[in-house]
Amino acid sequence: MEKKRKLGQVTIFIILAVVIIGVVAGYAYFRYSVTRIPTRFASLENYFLDCIKIRTEEAASLAGMGGGYINPPVFQPGSEEYPTSNHLNFMGDSVPYWFYVSGNGLAKEQVPSNDAIENQLSDYIQDTLILCDFSDFEARGFEINLTIEKVTSTIQQSRIRVNVDGDLVASFENETAVVSSHETEIESKLGKFYNLANRIYNKEMKDYFLETFSLDLLYLYAPTTDSELGCSPKVWYLENISRDLREAFESNLLYLSPTARNLYYRVDITTDEEVRFLYSRDWPTKIYTPNDNGLLVAKPVGTQQGLGILGFCYIPYHFVYDITYPVLIQIYDEDEFFQFPVNVIIKGNKEREPMPGSAKSLDTESVCKHQVTFGEVYTYDVELNPIEADISFKCFSESCHVGTTNIVDGDAVLSSLFPQCVNGFILASKQGYVPSQEMISSNAEFETMLILEKLYELDVNLKANGKTVSSNAIVYFESEFDNRAVYWPDQKTVQLAEGEYNVSVYVYSSASITIPGTKTNKCIDMPRPGVAGILGLTEEKCFDVDVPDQKIDSALVGGGRSVEYFLRDQLSSSGIVDIDVPSLRTPKSMEEIQEIYDQVERNPITLNIK
Repeated sequence: MEKKRKLGQVTIFIILAVVIIGVVAGYAYFRYSVTRIPTRFASLENYFLDCIKIRTEEAASLAGMGGGYINPPVFQPGSEEYPTSNHLNFMGDSVPYWFYVSGNGLAKEQVPSNDAIENQLSDYIQDTLILCDFSDFEARGFEINLTIEKVTSTIQQSRIRVNVDGDLVASFENETAVVSSHETEIESKLGKFYNLANRIYNKEMKDYFLETFSLDLLYLYAPTTDSELGCSPKVWYLENISRDLREAFESNLLYLSPTARNLYYRVDITTDEEVRFLYSRDWPTKIYTPNDNGLLVAKPVGTQQGLGILGFCYIPYHFVYDITYPVLIQIYDEDEFFQFPVNVIIKGNKEREPMPGSAKSLDTESVCKHQVTFGEVYTYDVELNPIEADISFKCFSESCHVGTTNIVDGDAVLSSLFPQCVNGFILASKQGYVPSQEMISSNAEFETMLILEKLYELDVNLKANGKTVSSNAIVYFESEFDNRAVYWPDQKTVQLAEGEYNVSVYVYSSASITIPGTKTNKCIDMPRPGVAGILGLTEEKCFDVDVPDQKIDSALVGGGRSVEYFLRDQLSSSGIVDIDVPSLRTPKSMEEIQEIYDQVERNPITLNIK
């Protein structure tokens, strides 16, 4: 009995100990981890939520200016035949194309998904929350520690919701609070503007309304197919035609709008937001037609022997054009902005058709699912040392991964089955090396070897007139086999391989330029309706054009260009590339902006490797 009494007492003590521990733990939990913080900490949490809102507004603004991108795709330059790159330089800002033609003539899309935009918003907010300044609270005696675990953004039609998971730990005197979840939202039309941008883009990809409009301008402003009375050859200068068409695109695209009063200029998209279509004659543009040293010549008919019976001479002509130029589509209101560029493509006086490389016209399984031809691929560096590399096979615009070369008996080799393709390409890639490719017709067994050129990392030291550049700048290293871009000052290293590079530097600085809005009345000759139009009769139509003020807060202030050849030995033994460019004045007008751009294109670069 005594033993049972003692056991009962022990049980009571154990229960009391558990209760006490629970009370202490509960007190600690509600003291140190709360969802509704004490009043003295409320202002601190409100400040942090306001800081999140500011970072979110910045992110939304950057995404709108960048076509949905905060971190744009890697720059890919154009070529002489297809001059547009995958970025449009608009007022010093690089805006990724949603649809463009690459330097090798492939049609490509880079439309960001809604999820991708949300992820970039979240990354930007998380990266910049360190800018939240708690010094005022610390001066009042608060001890503050912030640890961010994850940021999640959700874009809705008229707002952006943000949830920040992370501990905001604050102590004051003998009291401590921890807030682990921070939810807020801002009013924003980013979602609405993005959805509208997709509707406009999908309409262009389906109906080619920009190409149709451009063809009308081509027939109005350039010689195409017609005939005139006369007995002397008629001559046009291609340079003058190109100038007239650029001016026509620039001035007439401004009339396009979903709300245009004239049906001819109305884009069939229902919206209550402002939309405009922009082109600048200075943007990369291709206007080509077969010519004789820059001349278009139409010879008369009726002067030849045996044709005198006609009793008159006439000059028939038919010129066929290939045109590629960018159009920047902007959606805006008084407070917010979204823009994205597309390439307008005319081939042979017709709207473009789906081109090789367009994601919309590919059968992604047509080649890769039939790997039936045996081949062996060897990979080496320039000194013929075997290196393991990833091997892909490309047939037309489709590419599929085949395998990896492995070092066996002193050789890096891949023995595998490949898809059948005439004039396909074997591609080898390895981190730290320039990708290599070799043309192969894989309709029979083959063996090939690829050499990969090593990349060497160098620190970039960018100066303007001998002083380190403190503002933003872009340095391009472009060659026929490799293209690199350094976004100064966030990036200060570059990887280069042996070869000749075109080096271009563009230095930007803060500016304050306002392009005044204009209100003009535009009149053009339009074909008359009915039979009169068929007979070539026209009538004058006039429209009001209202272009609002535009503000520029960043402008080109320096830079230059040069051609440099980098030797392998030079790159392997060096660690720094010094670049010094001329610095110019900060422009104060659009005219000065153009002057500086012209100067930068002519300025030489001083470049040294050490």
